[in-house]
Amino acid sequence: MPHTQVLVIGGGTGLTSAWLLENQEGFEVTLIEKSDRLGGHIDTKEYRCVTRMLNQQPTPREIAKTQSLREILFIRHNGSYEIGFCDVAGNYQQTQITDPLLQLFLNKQADGEFLIPDSELDRFNQQLREVKSCQRVTPHIVEAGAEFMGTEESYPLFNKICHHLEVLLKKFTLNMQFDNKDGTEIVLPPPLFPRLSKEDARSRGLFAPHDSTKDKINTIELFNEFTTLVNTKLLTRAAKKALEVDHVAMTLKEFVDQFIASPDFKSLRKNREKFAEAFLYPLLAASWGVYSTDQIKPFIAHYTMNYLSLGEYWHYAPQGLNVYINKMREQCSKTEFKLNTEVEKLEPISIGSGVKYKVRLKNGLYLTGEDSNPKLFDVVIMATPANVTSAIMPDHAVGDLKKLKDLLAKVDYYHTKIVVHRDAAPKYSSSYQCIVHTHTQTHVDIDTVANTTCKYFEYDKDERPIYRSWVLPGQDAPDEKYVLEELHYEHPIIDKNYLEAQTALHKQQGREGLYYGGILAGFNDSHESALSVAIRTAFEIYNEYKPQEKHVAAARDWLGISPVKKTPEAIGRSASLSFNRFSLFPYYLHHLDEMDAQSSQLGAHEEERPSMAPLSS
Repeated sequence: MPHTQVLVIGGGTGLTSAWLLENQEGFEVTLIEKSDRLGGHIDTKEYRCVTRMLNQQPTPREIAKTQSLREILFIRHNGSYEIGFCDVAGNYQQTQITDPLLQLFLNKQADGEFLIPDSELDRFNQQLREVKSCQRVTPHIVEAGAEFMGTEESYPLFNKICHHLEVLLKKFTLNMQFDNKDGTEIVLPPPLFPRLSKEDARSRGLFAPHDSTKDKINTIELFNEFTTLVNTKLLTRAAKKALEVDHVAMTLKEFVDQFIASPDFKSLRKNREKFAEAFLYPLLAASWGVYSTDQIKPFIAHYTMNYLSLGEYWHYAPQGLNVYINKMREQCSKTEFKLNTEVEKLEPISIGSGVKYKVRLKNGLYLTGEDSNPKLFDVVIMATPANVTSAIMPDHAVGDLKKLKDLLAKVDYYHTKIVVHRDAAPKYSSSYQCIVHTHTQTHVDIDTVANTTCKYFEYDKDERPIYRSWVLPGQDAPDEKYVLEELHYEHPIIDKNYLEAQTALHKQQGREGLYYGGILAGFNDSHESALSVAIRTAFEIYNEYKPQEKHVAAARDWLGISPVKKTPEAIGRSASLSFNRFSLFPYYLHHLDEMDAQSSQLGAHEEERPSMAPLSS
């Protein structure tokens, strides 16, 4: 029988749907991505940075007489020596070797002295005049986009996939330093500093003086920090309760106003009001990368409070989150990938009682098959931003599909600029080595806030760390000489327009062969939510387009849900195509027979709850 042709548009979490479906008999998957890479907002960068520069550049003769060439000037990299330049920021770049004598010097083993003839010193010195000496060059991983992921409790799907792909994750405490407008600081939760000696290691933040030169604790700062901690805990508890109720659609301001008004005592209400204006709103504005606190208040509380409610323990990928993307991509041996390819429009073609889709690209051409004719797709998954999804949906949509198209077009986006740098100015560097540093700036009588993140625990004491800072309009940028890279992203304004579009989208999942992915199709703004949608979508497509009845028994046995049930471990942990990737998610393995019923009931439930139930529920 002919294969079901599946098109995935968007190589972020759309890659997960492709990874699941291409592994199934009877499906052919094509993935189109506009950019030159996969991963979406997972965007890992690697920078090779000098650990330490010496105060003075040694002369060529001093270098020649040095036994440890590889430590002072030459860096052993991939089995060979190289020479490089180092700027004032400590950024290292390899230099092409053109001088034969210099090449000979490089190739000389460090266990013997290599003397440069006096006649050659001037020329040799000319070759080395711009070289700064250094001890070593260290590669450092920086997540330019998504940086941290939840633990097994909050991100079970992500952790399960990483375990299967053998991606290393490490747990850490996500602490933060918040700089108030009045110059005081708040550190939550109280972190310990592993870089300090055992004798000097102590808690900073709550119950510790902020100024180590003082002999006494500042009681006012202590009280402010204590009440902030208490209010944060109480608000987080209230947020968790609210997030358990799917129909919560109130704005952040409405949610916080309820929190402020709940105590019976006026003094407590005043305290909470101050907490909200001075700490909570600025903190959330900085976390979402919006310009001011007024801009965060219309956001839907269900989304804005989600990360705050997940607690202080998180995971990071020491080798970079792109390892997770790359390993998944490597396993997609049957998927046809088309990068640097932008879709302009889906064109429906009626065939019998069904609909298939042609794909018109931005260059005006159609996506073609091996026969050079326009390729027809049975199923399309659009894991793209709301405005892009609206634009590529069929022009002549009618009824609910037309309504969805219009609602998606109303979702607004804001621009975020992230600068990766090594500027250790106080507004970027945390004096308490906290991973998140929120700093307030005043611009044209408006208080703006922005975050800088840095994993200090990954650096040695003599290293200059790499920072990742949001730079908002009107804010001072890091010193140019320390800037490594500048990146730009778009993020949706998660207000009532967004929620209305999301609600309509959930009702339309799978109709006319169109599916929707990404965070918009989920239940909160997180990678875990988008994964839930990607996996659910793959299961629904499999269930809708599964093989004919004669193949069902074999398929069910393959999935591990035959009368003698097989666990994922029994099926095997191999990354080969013989391992069915659906078996990683037992929640759905036991519910394949109910998928049609769930899909038909989803619309009725949406009247009561605007978000899809998470896969992990």
